[in-house]
This record gives sequence, structure tokens and C-alpha cells, in this order.
Amino acid sequence: MNDVVTTGGFIGFLADQRTIILALHALGVALGLGGATIADVLFFKFLKDLRISSKEAEVMRVLSSVILASLLLMFFSGVGLYLGDREAYNGSSGFLFKMIVVVVLSLNGFALHWMIGPKLIDISFGGEMHANDHLRMLRKIAFALGAVSIISWYSAFL
Repeated sequence: MNDVVTTGGFIGFLADQRTIILALHALGVALGLGGATIADVLFFKFLKDLRISSKEAEVMRVLSSVILASLLLMFFSGVGLYLGDREAYNGSSGFLFKMIVVVVLSLNGFALHWMIGPKLIDISFGGEMHANDHLRMLRKIAFALGAVSIISWYSAFL
């Protein structure tokens, strides 16, 4: 037990568990990519009547929570992978690119989950409320963040 507590022992433990940590990391990417893809598809399906109902918003909140959990899984497993083989990852441009993508996903996820998500029902995509400047800006932000999300998740996957 003391070997695992020491820095070298813990790093060695992470290196020994690479296969399990990599599987958890792949699971995080798969859940996040799938969740983001489904969320985008449903978002546009839900907009067929130019508004998001409370039930549709709840579905989007659940998907958002799954995506957030997958991002956390991907982050912590990524830290485990990195600590288990720092030298290899420090010399990898692919690793640096993926870290940039994870930062973008995190910031974008924060904005979608905590800024746009709670206001989905209020954001009308047609009708009288369509002219409201604040809601118009939220609509534009929602579409932009959705595009950034799906592109980032596919970039992380590739």
C-alpha cells in the first residue's frame, strides 16, 4: 500500500493499469461523442415547431448531463494516462492537440450546460418572441456552441 501512496509507486500503478485507464478513456469519448451527436440531432428535431417544450428541454438536460459525465471521465482517465507515461505524451503533438480540444469542450460544455440549457424553453425560434434582441442573441449563441460542440467531439474522437 505504501508503494502506491508514493509518487513513483502511484505513477507505476497508473502505468500498470494503462489498459483499464485507456478503456475508461475510450468509453468517455464514445459516450460524449454519442451524446453530443444525439443532442444535436434531437435539438433540430425538437425545433420543427420553432420552440423547445419543457419535456424536450428535459431530454436535452439529461443528454447534457451524460455529456458532462463523459467529459469528466475522459479528463480523469486522460490525467491517469498522462501521468503513467509523461515522456511519451510530452513529445506528442497529437496529445497537445487533444488537450486543446478538451479545453474547448470543457468551456463550451460549461456555456451550453449552465448558460444556454436553463433558457432553452424561453428561446423561441419563431413567432412574436423571435424579435426579442436578448433571445435572438441566445439563439445565435446556442447554434454556435452546438456547432463547436459537435466539431470538438469529432476532433477528440479522430
